[in-house]
Amino acid sequence: MTVADRISSPELRPAAQIAWEQPLGGFDLLPERYWTTLAAAKARAVQAGDQQTAKAAWVLETIGRAQDAFVGAFSSARDGEFKAAWDSLHRSASELSCVEQHYADDEDDFGLRHLRVHIPQFRSLFPYRWGLSPAFLRKRVECSICGQRITLRSDCGHVNGEIYDGKMCIRVITKAELLHVALVDTPTQPYSVIELDTSQADFLPVRYLLRALRSPWHAWAVSREERRAHHPLFQNLGRNERCPCASGRKYKHCCLTSETVFPHFQFALAHPPPSGIQGIVLRPPVQVEPSTG
Repeated sequence: MTVADRISSPELRPAAQIAWEQPLGGFDLLPERYWTTLAAAKARAVQAGDQQTAKAAWVLETIGRAQDAFVGAFSSARDGEFKAAWDSLHRSASELSCVEQHYADDEDDFGLRHLRVHIPQFRSLFPYRWGLSPAFLRKRVECSICGQRITLRSDCGHVNGEIYDGKMCIRVITKAELLHVALVDTPTQPYSVIELDTSQADFLPVRYLLRALRSPWHAWAVSREERRAHHPLFQNLGRNERCPCASGRKYKHCCLTSETVFPHFQFALAHPPPSGIQGIVLRPPVQVEPSTG
């Protein structure tokens, strides 16, 4: 039996049903019974030596963590916790990457396709750019399953990334030496971005999207372009008034003819936004399949 078959088995179907329904909801996280049901089912499978069922339970746990982290990112952003939202998106992407190694959600029953499209889209709205990139010398690496030390000449036999007793095998660095830390543009590790002062950073596109979406599971797309316009400081300014740029000259002799480049975002939604939200295109977003919600 495949992992998909085990997910649909009587042992795991009650939990799977909860995860199937999650993309139909709003900002709610998975209920506690989802996790307790899976934990109990996995424990029974491990005790019986049923590795396939234990693996299927792990798949559902990982799907649940990806779903909850994705929804949590939207909730954190709504509360103004933008770095927490950014980190939640990274956790969701990491869990998604893990589960896709072992399970193909071809029918998008669990919304994995939605996550694959919308996690990078949501990230693109954040102003984070610079981050720290550390370099380490690995001195000791161990297997997460058996704890044995891994070297070029010795290996425990457990395959990195495979599932054993409902747990993913990974290589754990238990001893390392920090060599240097570099400041880089767009770091590979999203956690390492430098957090900006939220009072100064431009989170307007994020806030705008959150107002327009009724659910994190509704499909959307965004296009970005640069437009030239007069700076907001110059609005309603008389020609003979002192220029706001602090040059000391009159506006007509200074910045009257100058323009500033502003980023412009055009959002397309598959579901109508709440009333009063302007600048939205109501159509299925390009290259995005609307979720079933």
